[in-house]
Amino acid sequence: EWSGGGNWTRALRFGDWKLHRSRSTSTPVTESRELYNLATDPNEATDLSSSRPEVVDQLERIMDDPFYHDVGFENFRPTDEFRSLTGDGNVAKGTIGSILDAGMTAWTPLANDIGLPARFVVRFKLDAAESGSFELTNEAGASFVGFTADLAASQLTLTSGNQSVSGTLPAPEADGAWTASVDWHPGATCTVTVGTRVLQAPAPAGLPAVTRVRHRSLAGSAEFSSFRLHYLDTESTSSIDVDSAADEIIYRQSRPTLPGASWRHQRSDSLTPGSWVTAEVRRERRRLLYGSFEETETVFPVMESGESTRASRRFYRSSLISQ
Repeated sequence: EWSGGGNWTRALRFGDWKLHRSRSTSTPVTESRELYNLATDPNEATDLSSSRPEVVDQLERIMDDPFYHDVGFENFRPTDEFRSLTGDGNVAKGTIGSILDAGMTAWTPLANDIGLPARFVVRFKLDAAESGSFELTNEAGASFVGFTADLAASQLTLTSGNQSVSGTLPAPEADGAWTASVDWHPGATCTVTVGTRVLQAPAPAGLPAVTRVRHRSLAGSAEFSSFRLHYLDTESTSSIDVDSAADEIIYRQSRPTLPGASWRHQRSDSLTPGSWVTAEVRRERRRLLYGSFEETETVFPVMESGESTRASRRFYRSSLISQ
């Protein structure tokens, strides 16, 4: 992976095939792909991405999936789209991820602007007198949400806008590292959870979307794992088709992929309070999309079990009930 010319570029070789994918660092994010067969084209002169889309799809799945396949998360390993602005970044065997020496800063651009509620999960490790920070920033790199862990002071600090809240940094886990979760609710609250310590502060309204994540080592050499991002928003976009020949209603949604989530389907014939009841589902399928989203297709019968006539109109909704 490398950056240049306003793009982050990642390349993957699999057998004779080599895929290049470039993603712009500015918004709106644009992407391009190039595919080469190195057995017949070692100089990478003929792009085959349009004629061999199945190979592009196969290599891109491997490229995006360090764990074959951690469904529902946008994964960034330490070397993925990693750039150090001050000094050299290291990835060393036996560590939990990237090592940043004192004063170093590293950025990771996000595939999507995060204007929706989201959760970022990262592991970090500090030794005596070391401190580091994990921050969500806008395109210009201005930090408006993040946390700082200072082992020398045994202090954890959440910063949201111009407000800061501090508490005692709890003891690390058995391997000497901490796991931090940052819940980002634009215009509402921001919460950081490290072990038993929970800090919360208002998230100022009117802030731009999160477009980058910044790791910094403030004192000593701080280590950071890959981070995981998933959305907390339960909103979805939907469409309905009626298949009169099959006597079915087909309900399609595009929604955030939330690991372990359960969704409830309900129907109403009147939209009046208390009229929503559980809908009968014939079948359902799900297709994963890029960027921690999924497309679902739920099929309902036009007439449910026990009904003798069709309703003149019927409304459907899908909502998150547990995660």
